[in-house]
Amino acid sequence: MIKKGICLFCLKETDVAPIYSWDVKGRTKYYCQDHYFEVKTFHNKQKREFIKAFEDENDRKNLSKENLELYNRLMKK
Repeated sequence: MIKKGICLFCLKETDVAPIYSWDVKGRTKYYCQDHYFEVKTFHNKQKREFIKAFEDENDRKNLSKENLELYNRLMKK
């Protein structure tokens, strides 16, 4: 949903669209059309790297409870 607001990337007041956080439930940030896809691409890359870093079960043993829950939630999607 596009609305009037401030882009969290460039801080311009303009039309902004939401990007929902992949790592924190309920966190939404808004970005202008100039930065939306750049931020979305970066978030997707971060998510892929997180999943890849903990693919091995032995590596997941070192995760905090919250990050283990996050990993399991992402793998269900």
